[in-house]
Amino acid sequence: MDVTDSRFYDPPYGYRNLGMNAPFKSKTSPFRPTFESKYKGVFLNQGWPNWQPPYYSIKAISPQPITINGRTHNFYFLGWSASPQGSAEFRNANALETAVVFKQEGATVSANYKG
Repeated sequence: MDVTDSRFYDPPYGYRNLGMNAPFKSKTSPFRPTFESKYKGVFLNQGWPNWQPPYYSIKAISPQPITINGRTHNFYFLGWSASPQGSAEFRNANALETAVVFKQEGATVSANYKG
């Protein structure tokens, strides 16, 4: 690594500040980054308004088997929503997998299902 390289090694996480060359890391739902964790939150308006990477990607499963009172029921994906309304923008709010841009602090995105 030469002196003009802005990457630095930070054990146990590896190299930091890789920009567009950062490895993709998948996180399970619910993903709640905090200032105490190694994840310091998400970037707002990343990839907006032209849907150019980098942006975040979300994915749902359908049908989603959920057990209620000892019986498994299949719930079917209806679409994505953001709370508060307008706090996130979806490339395709009806697709199982879509790009999402968070537009304000505290935004929550949810996969909506019907059983």
